[in-house]
Amino acid sequence: QFKKFFWFFLFTKRTASLPKLKIFPLMSVLEIDNLHVGYELAAGTLSALFIIDRIPRRLYFLIAFVGCGASLLTLGLIGAGISTWLLVTLLSLARAFAALSQTGIFVYVPEVYPTRIRALGVGVASAWQRVASVIGPIVIGYVLANFSVSAVYFMFAIVAAAGAANVVLLLIEGRGKVLEELSP
Repeated sequence: QFKKFFWFFLFTKRTASLPKLKIFPLMSVLEIDNLHVGYELAAGTLSALFIIDRIPRRLYFLIAFVGCGASLLTLGLIGAGISTWLLVTLLSLARAFAALSQTGIFVYVPEVYPTRIRALGVGVASAWQRVASVIGPIVIGYVLANFSVSAVYFMFAIVAAAGAANVVLLLIEGRGKVLEELSP
């Protein structure tokens, strides 16, 4: 019963504050009995723990960014006329792949920064995540008010594509190397 209340509260508050948006019907969301919010984040984080040292860092981050971007691009292409189960599945996939990249950042950053500024590097990476979490809702609100829900998904897919491009162009491979070799 708590799940139904949670979804009812979430979507009635959202639809009350953004009345012109019709993402999907409320009743179909309330009928989802097996939806467990947060499991996709745990799945992404646990997956990261098992694969981050088994595959090259570049491949790891490419899987994370491309998987997240592909899920969001699919949502943007399908648009608002999507079934609730497909919406939840694609968003869950996007969140799981995003959890991969977030977990990987805290493994990768200490590997490439020199020992004397390693804590600063991790702090700056964490600060950028906090800045994005402040700016994100503002940008989303603007895009929703002036464009559509699909535009928000496209926007995030573009951000994921930019992350993948940065991985291909700028990432220093750290797998199989000692820290002194990567960052003296």
